[in-house]
Amino acid sequence: MRLADNKAKAGQSSSASSGGALPGGFTNKPWDGSAARWPDAGSYADSCLINLNTGSRSQWTKGQCLLPVQEPNGDYNVNAIHSAASVLAGGMGGVKAPSAAKKAAAQKLVTLYGRMKATVPTAVKQMAM
Repeated sequence: MRLADNKAKAGQSSSASSGGALPGGFTNKPWDGSAARWPDAGSYADSCLINLNTGSRSQWTKGQCLLPVQEPNGDYNVNAIHSAASVLAGGMGGVKAPSAAKKAAAQKLVTLYGRMKATVPTAVKQMAM
């Protein structure tokens, strides 16, 4: 995932369910993280917090990409972000990935929660340190 590549898109903010507005480039529509929604492994990897693929991008597989948080169009999905935070913190059995990858994912989540002006879950904050 490349946070810097996903600059806020004008006119694409939407209202959060709590009544607050989301920043541009974020959506709160129902989340569907099915890998089949992305055209290839590279684009799916870009939408995920963890990419365990190695080697040439053309050889990557979607099965090595974990915790997607972006829609195929590049918008961040608030529901996916909350879900990823829960799984990273151990919910639903957690995520099987190296500690360094989990820490990097937690750091990305801290950044995303900041952009949403939302409170970072304590477990994610601790993992990011």
